[in-house]
Amino acid sequence: MPSLTLEEIKTEAKNSWGGQTGIDRMNSVENIILTRVENYSKILGIPKEEILAAFEKNRNVCTVNFYQECNFPLLEDGILILESIDDFKQKFSSHKSICPACGGVSTDYYECNSGVKRETITGKGKNKKKTEFVCDWKVFGLLGDLGKGIKVIIKDKFLEHPKPILIFKPIELGNT
Repeated sequence: MPSLTLEEIKTEAKNSWGGQTGIDRMNSVENIILTRVENYSKILGIPKEEILAAFEKNRNVCTVNFYQECNFPLLEDGILILESIDDFKQKFSSHKSICPACGGVSTDYYECNSGVKRETITGKGKNKKKTEFVCDWKVFGLLGDLGKGIKVIIKDKFLEHPKPILIFKPIELGNT
């Protein structure tokens, strides 16, 4: 996908729906872009033009689905910012995280491999059935981190991955 200018992005958003809805979508997309590009540039020290180009390079859906607050939170809103992958590895040297679903310790930040057994109950009354399974929760699934993970930005990789990355909470941060 070629990199679009702000005006082209706004036009694409406006054309996604007719009338006032299209205008509202355009204004929402413009607001997200302007506030986030400014915020990210100020905190990360990356020129605004490079940030918008990185957003566009990584966009693989329509403008109104991509430029949303949930995809681009303000960096002051609890986002952990580290200089490099090496800094991440040093800060979280155990390479272990806490699964938000089972509370077990995983050696993967995205998928639970704790081995914790869980159960699900289906049906009612005489048809009630328990099924046991090993937890394999994924942070990139529908329910994400259940509000128990963290979002991370690695500054030297930001232009390649210009959105905060959601991961299971590293054990070094505790189980709170």
